[in-house]
Amino acid sequence: MNKMIKLPLFLSIVCLVATGLLATANAITAPIISQNAIDKQNAGYLTMLNLSSSTGKTLTPETLSESLTTKGLTGKMVVTNNSDSSVYGIVYDGTVTGFKGDIVFQIGFVGGLYSGFNCIASEETPSIGQAKVLNQLNDYLVGLSASDDFAAQSAFVTMTAGATYTKTNLVIAIQTAATDYLASV
Repeated sequence: MNKMIKLPLFLSIVCLVATGLLATANAITAPIISQNAIDKQNAGYLTMLNLSSSTGKTLTPETLSESLTTKGLTGKMVVTNNSDSSVYGIVYDGTVTGFKGDIVFQIGFVGGLYSGFNCIASEETPSIGQAKVLNQLNDYLVGLSASDDFAAQSAFVTMTAGATYTKTNLVIAIQTAATDYLASV
């Protein structure tokens, strides 16, 4: 009988100690992990605008309207020049549903042109959606006019006739970002 009480008591104490240690480790590392995610996101903003650093620039997040969020956009970062407060460029964060799951991306605009596309995460089919669309989209969009309503669609047509699920929602989000960008500058 004595063993039947000691073993569960011992296991309970071990579980409580382990839980406490895990909670402490989480409390210590959570802010570091959060800051690393912010740093990576900010680095993505600079990459989308072809900047090597944010020196001389201010990054300001803006709240998105419901009309933008319903089209797959999740964030908007406006980059201004410190010297004259003019808008240097804008980067949008987005998440849309593709064929196999969410596609998380960033799209940037500078000087009325597409300046970059970055697929952050995707579960698309590697040989179709991922390889033929997401990995090549940056090459096709960069330098196209943001005022060209068919730039995103023509980029997809140029790349592949497949990957319909991958491109449908992505085209809508990219066109929405371009329209908002043009209204913002």
